[in-house]
Amino acid sequence: KCDANIVSIMKCYDPVQKTFVFGGIIATITAKDIAEIFGLPDEGEEINLNSRKRKGAFTGFYERCLADVKDISKKILEERILRVVKLHGSVHEGDFVRLVFLYLCLTLFFSTSGNNTSLYMVGYVEDITKMKDYAWAVAVKNWLLGTIDNMGERYESVTGCVIGLLVC
Repeated sequence: KCDANIVSIMKCYDPVQKTFVFGGIIATITAKDIAEIFGLPDEGEEINLNSRKRKGAFTGFYERCLADVKDISKKILEERILRVVKLHGSVHEGDFVRLVFLYLCLTLFFSTSGNNTSLYMVGYVEDITKMKDYAWAVAVKNWLLGTIDNMGERYESVTGCVIGLLVC
């Protein structure tokens, strides 16, 4: 999740100002940057990634795809995505979108040092029509900056959407 380019960028981070200083240029990462890079909404309802509470009751998607798991892993999501693809036409079509988005959340937007995420994230994708109403870009930016603030000088330990650092 981290390579020499990311480490080089992280060495330019000023934790007091919460900015990156590249020579004489001062740069910040904003939710708008994340929105433009990934096409995520930067306005809408807040996503609380620090809460372990479920966002509402699980409904059909959870029952169809994840009821038998305690934690969502990259491997589980890959298996479930393949299962939905193989069953094309005989399953709820939105399940593919939900599973792929959960995969992106786990591996790109909200990555951690592990390969698991908790089931609380399912609440944000359960209602596929409401997914667009969340401020995803704000949550991605906050998660990334939170991991940066917590890393100290362990530059290689930064997690979150580090790919955003390469294009911001």
